[in-house]
Amino acid sequence: MTETPMKRLIRENTEILDYLKKARLFGHLDEDLLKKLVPLSEVVRYSKGSVVLKEGQVNDRVFVVIQGIVSIYVENEHILTLRRVGDIFGEMSIIDDKPCNATVVADTEVQLFSLQARNVGRYTDIQPKEIQNILYRLFSKVLSEKLSLTTFKAKQYEIRNRQLDEAQTILFQAHEELGTQMRELQATTISKNFFNNVIQSMMGSLVVLSAEGTIKMVNQGTLDMLGYEEEELMGQPMQTILAAEEFFQEASLDDLKAVGLVMNVEAHYLTKDGQHIPMLFAASVMYDENQQEQGMVCVALDITERKKAEAEQNKLELQLRHTQKIEAIGVLAGGIAHEFNNILQGMLNYAELSALRIPESNPARQYLRQVLQLGERAGNLIQQILTYSRQETQKLDRIRLIPIIEDTLQMMRATLPVTIEIHQHFDVSEDTILGNSGQIHQVLVNLCTNAGYAMREKNGKLEVFLADLTPEDREGWNDFSADREYLKLSVKDNGTGMPADIMTHIFDPFFTTKPVGEGSGMGLPVVHGIVDYHDGSIHCWSEPDIGTRFDVFFPKVEFNEDGIERGLSLSDKKHRVLFVDDEEMLVEVAKATLNELGCDVVVASNPISALEIFHTNPLAFDLVITDQTMPEMTGIQLGGNLMKLRPDIPVVLVTGFSELVNLDVAHSLGFRKFILKPLTHDRLQAMIAEVLGK
Repeated sequence: MTETPMKRLIRENTEILDYLKKARLFGHLDEDLLKKLVPLSEVVRYSKGSVVLKEGQVNDRVFVVIQGIVSIYVENEHILTLRRVGDIFGEMSIIDDKPCNATVVADTEVQLFSLQARNVGRYTDIQPKEIQNILYRLFSKVLSEKLSLTTFKAKQYEIRNRQLDEAQTILFQAHEELGTQMRELQATTISKNFFNNVIQSMMGSLVVLSAEGTIKMVNQGTLDMLGYEEEELMGQPMQTILAAEEFFQEASLDDLKAVGLVMNVEAHYLTKDGQHIPMLFAASVMYDENQQEQGMVCVALDITERKKAEAEQNKLELQLRHTQKIEAIGVLAGGIAHEFNNILQGMLNYAELSALRIPESNPARQYLRQVLQLGERAGNLIQQILTYSRQETQKLDRIRLIPIIEDTLQMMRATLPVTIEIHQHFDVSEDTILGNSGQIHQVLVNLCTNAGYAMREKNGKLEVFLADLTPEDREGWNDFSADREYLKLSVKDNGTGMPADIMTHIFDPFFTTKPVGEGSGMGLPVVHGIVDYHDGSIHCWSEPDIGTRFDVFFPKVEFNEDGIERGLSLSDKKHRVLFVDDEEMLVEVAKATLNELGCDVVVASNPISALEIFHTNPLAFDLVITDQTMPEMTGIQLGGNLMKLRPDIPVVLVTGFSELVNLDVAHSLGFRKFILKPLTHDRLQAMIAEVLGK
């Protein structure tokens, strides 16, 4: 039966794989790698006199002699005859695209094994670097054999030469034999030069060692990489350029002694000036024809860029995990904020209602004022967390810095160790800026907390200054506008301080000098972002063992009584309000508060009931206040249905937290106002006055 092309291909591939397994050049490779080489391999036959390789052509193959004899010519001069099974020839031009510098002719009918490097990526998934690595190993193995053969033949020649000197009487009879030996020696020398040219053109490093471990040969790539001249390395131990403690103490040395070959070992080469270069290292032992160890061939590739890429990838992975952690905290904060604001609103409303019924002379009224102040601070804190987690901007108003500083330092006295003294100094003509009080509070808390950490092991002194910017402060800085006045807020400590190399990174995200678990590396970057948002500037001075001072500069604005946000008074008209919330407690306290404000209130604890109430008489209400997150229907959906029934009805949307709605979204949907909980007595009063008029 005629053999089909497919069957022939399968048979030939099987034969090639069997050959690779048995061949002394390839047999030490893993079978999986050998299978990848099969599509690149071919067994070819050439008749006597055929040109296998031609000088000047770009070669895409490396050949191995299986059977027959070939001769190598350079510029028409015969330099070498290959007749031994396993002899390899071909140029490194298969890697660097340089033309061949030799011509190869079949002296007899020959059978050659061919490895086609240019088919990489087309017929196999083997990588070009793997092919390059294999070829280096093949050439180095053949080189070691050739060098061993050269040494052996040179010794043989010396023996024969001495015999000729002692027995001149047989000179004539030995003449022919001597001529043959001299031609072989010449050919061997030329072969050595030929392979030396190959070595010098190799990428990476190649070093040949003697049996004693001293350097006998290096290629130009090694010299260029390490900064040596060739004569400086000849006869030196390998430890001159190899960080031996990283290699010779590992199991790889045992592997080298056992099998004569190690691959893919990471080690460091040492440059002449002592620098370390990470290398991917391989070594094979050279043997003579009697299997006596003659030395070692070491090949290595510089993997500096790979190491940098791995380090950068690890850094990015850490930052990604940190970012994901922060995002998760933001999601968690949103869920907590919704419930917390509902609870906080009930607490504050009940406290306000209680305070209204207690005489001014009763000490309980003062206690309730403290409860309300703490509740307001808690609400601001939740709002800061939500703003940071959602990366939203906040409204800037005219605010005074001194009350914020005093309030913050009062809180810090309760959180910092008692061993730390806290002092405040004010020397300003006016302390008003355009800013957000919650964010300024956050700046102060972060700076004071860092100062406290730096003084945790000593009796420290924390000082906070607020002063007008002086002409001396402006000198040397180019980030101040000449036509504006500034306030300088300084936070100073006498803690451990920071060296210059740390100072350059303090505002980098995720950078921290604190141990794992004690710092996120986001405190100062957030401070820097807030200061930038306020059109300000921040500078840092620090010295080890002396202390640190942060100077924060804010543009001043003129104090304007009308610019300070104040509550608005209600008119004498009794407003009719529909209040909707699914929390029964909030419905109850809101009704009491709105009644206290002089409103007629109808409440609903679910949106369906509210829609039915409104549908019965749309003109019965002046204002609708609705929560956003409710079962069956959201506040946005309820408000939309109400405005369809009566387009002019003012609807105010309230929420503790929602990822789906913000001020811009609410306004675009026709809502008159968007408010975040908690709804305190004063905020309700101001909102109603603003929406319905004084």
